[in-house]
Amino acid sequence: MVYPPSELRFGREARRLIPASLPRLRCFDPVEFHGTECASHLRMLARLKPNASNQLCFLRLASSKEEIMQEWEVRIRQKIPSTHDQSSMTLRDDLPEFLDQLSKALNPDQSGLAESTVCEISRIHGIETAKNSKFTPDEVIQEYTTLQDVLLDVFERDGELGKKERNIVLVTMATAMKEAVSEFVSIVTAREQELADRLARASDAGRIALWEWDARTGETWRSEYHHEFYGFKNKSLTWTFSDLFACIHPDDLRMVKQEVEKVKAGKVKSYHAEYRVIWPDGSEHWLLGKGQVRLGADKSLKYVAGTVSEITERKEADAALERSVHRLEEEKQLREQFVNTLSHDLRNPLAAAKAAAQLIARHPEQSARITDLAMRVANAVNRADKMIQDLLDANRIRAGKKMVLDYSNCDLVGIARSVLDELISIHGDRFVLKAETDIFGYWSADDLKRVFENLLTNAIKYGDPHSEITLKIEGRTKLVCISVHNWGNPIPQSEIPHLFDPFSRSASAEKSLRKGSWGLGLTLVRGVVEAHRGTIEVKSSANGGTSFILSLPY
Repeated sequence: MVYPPSELRFGREARRLIPASLPRLRCFDPVEFHGTECASHLRMLARLKPNASNQLCFLRLASSKEEIMQEWEVRIRQKIPSTHDQSSMTLRDDLPEFLDQLSKALNPDQSGLAESTVCEISRIHGIETAKNSKFTPDEVIQEYTTLQDVLLDVFERDGELGKKERNIVLVTMATAMKEAVSEFVSIVTAREQELADRLARASDAGRIALWEWDARTGETWRSEYHHEFYGFKNKSLTWTFSDLFACIHPDDLRMVKQEVEKVKAGKVKSYHAEYRVIWPDGSEHWLLGKGQVRLGADKSLKYVAGTVSEITERKEADAALERSVHRLEEEKQLREQFVNTLSHDLRNPLAAAKAAAQLIARHPEQSARITDLAMRVANAVNRADKMIQDLLDANRIRAGKKMVLDYSNCDLVGIARSVLDELISIHGDRFVLKAETDIFGYWSADDLKRVFENLLTNAIKYGDPHSEITLKIEGRTKLVCISVHNWGNPIPQSEIPHLFDPFSRSASAEKSLRKGSWGLGLTLVRGVVEAHRGTIEVKSSANGGTSFILSLPY
């Protein structure tokens, strides 16, 4: 795989800087410098006959160790910005031990012991520095060249160093720098290679191509498969914005150009565009392009790196989903229109049948049996009319519309009593009404009657047939609290959130032998309560029974 310039520039820069930095080692003998030669040269210098200058240099280092570290720290913080947020202890790291080993190299009695330790300390320093992503190879070199300058400044304060002492310092520093930078470059390069390999595997697996545009040179780097996203079988040597624009669908070209111009002008920090491309074979494909803008130290555009991936399947799925939603919406509107029309058309003949039944019942010459049959017909028509009205209201609620109510000043307790009287005549005296006094307010009397009928009828159907059903009405400040309670099997907690959905029936209702319910009763209850700007909640447990609790504003 070919890696983008930004991925491996770090390693190349380090390898370039190592030999380039060596002339900075001032006054060093003109020998061609390599790591192995440096180590052997250090051993050679260590075998030279010790003299008084060695001893003097050794003593200077021993007495000025703290001064050297302080001066080095000051200079390094001035040269390397990434050290500003480091503590003195972290920055100095192994510097004290390094100076101890340099002191041994200058000590006539210990010079032979320092070589391997200096190399080991420097390698460890290179490893530790590589862990700091802010450091560069040049900054590692600056650490050592700065330390060398500080050492020579301190040593020559009281007179010029001898040639041997100078060379010991210079060769020791060169050896240390070489070991540290080599270890640093090795680790960073391996890390970058690993990251690049991971990125390559991820992009291959996800069918994502990578790209990088250098704003300074105008060159564009592309990963493998990039050309395939634009329908080309072979990868061209160059790729420019003109090449990109030539592939884009005419309807999307203006948008893409505008996004590119924003990037070039430095107006955005990122790039994101979904556009169609036309392949050489004439087929259309959707692509998603993303990019991140990188600025230089002077805030000018440096480069833009990003990805491109094909999203044709997603776009086709989105379009299919949109068509399905549109079709469902049309079907919903047709269904609502059909229900409304059918309900209206059904109510007309039902009204005629009801009127005829009432006339027959009132005719003076009819027998008691015919009168009874006429009343049964009228009651059946009333039930059918009620079901149609429920269906119409439920259809309105499903459409997200509020029910239209006919408000008047009415007695809520009186409405409840009238409903209970009807139910007592059919189901017996098992109902308990708890209300201290009449409660008047502006509500829709007919619709609240439907609420009471639905809740009490459900309590009869699904509650314990031998237990009381309690209707409690309590007036509070600005609110009236209504509750309908029954004993019996509780409603499963998982079903409570769906009780008020249209055509929804609980498991107990499905198992019940009582049929004929459409599952609209609780939907209508909630619709009426919410149309009154009220709330409704359900509490159900084996020990506490089931309660439907309503709150209505006055």
